[in-house]
Amino acid sequence: MIASTWPTKPLGTIPDPPRAIVWHHDASPPGPSPGALSWITSSYAGQKPSAQFWVDTQGTWWLIGQGKAWHAGTVGPPYKGVADSANSVGIETDHTVGEPWPPVMLDSLRRGTAALLKAWGHGPDRLFFHKQIGYPYGRKVDPAGLDLEPERQRVGELMRGGAPAPKPTAPAPKPLGGKPSPAQVAFPLGPDGKLYFGPRGGRGAVSGFEGTNLMATDLAPRVRGWIAQIQRAVGVTADGLYGDRTKAAVAAWQRKQGLDPDGLVGWRSWEKLGGKK
Repeated sequence: MIASTWPTKPLGTIPDPPRAIVWHHDASPPGPSPGALSWITSSYAGQKPSAQFWVDTQGTWWLIGQGKAWHAGTVGPPYKGVADSANSVGIETDHTVGEPWPPVMLDSLRRGTAALLKAWGHGPDRLFFHKQIGYPYGRKVDPAGLDLEPERQRVGELMRGGAPAPKPTAPAPKPLGGKPSPAQVAFPLGPDGKLYFGPRGGRGAVSGFEGTNLMATDLAPRVRGWIAQIQRAVGVTADGLYGDRTKAAVAAWQRKQGLDPDGLVGWRSWEKLGGKK
């Protein structure tokens, strides 16, 4: 599928064909995090850290943009000219540290990678992981839970004929707004009240807008995903940005719940929304 912000012209160029593929994870909350798609498409359009593709938990591939994407950051010397942003394609995935890889998603990721590498005339050795190439070494952990060489072997098998696709897995846990479940994530900003979800500019607010608190770190897509869950729960557009419209919707919901209608989501509101303390 093509993301809604897909540009008509490349934002910079890379070799044709590209010289490598780099797998990433977007560090969004466990389970489906459609808000991450909005974040990555906006980042691509703004020529900020992003990727050319995003694969969701159901194995659907989203084309974010053509041409260059700033996905690799600084890479180690052996990978320059091959797996850096100027020469490779980045594939982001709806996944985070400690989250099991949905079989259908992982199978789709492998098959799509195999198809691309084969079409470009490369072998499976042109698959790289961000945690392998990122420099200084050790600064990246994505894609968490996977080892490169076994994945290269599986991709190579698929390029030579492959195995049948696995059966679809059971649906992921419901997002915030459903009944509380042990599978729901705990309040991600801590229970001490120092941080909360709210419009940018507020002291301690995590808004989802670039440059606000955690948005300057690798947690940016996770923040957007968390805010998108809140937005879906209170019935506003899930764009991952905590602005005045989201604040008003949260305040209206809080009144119905008997909470202080300040329009801010701390751990008490998060728990009422269906998350965990």
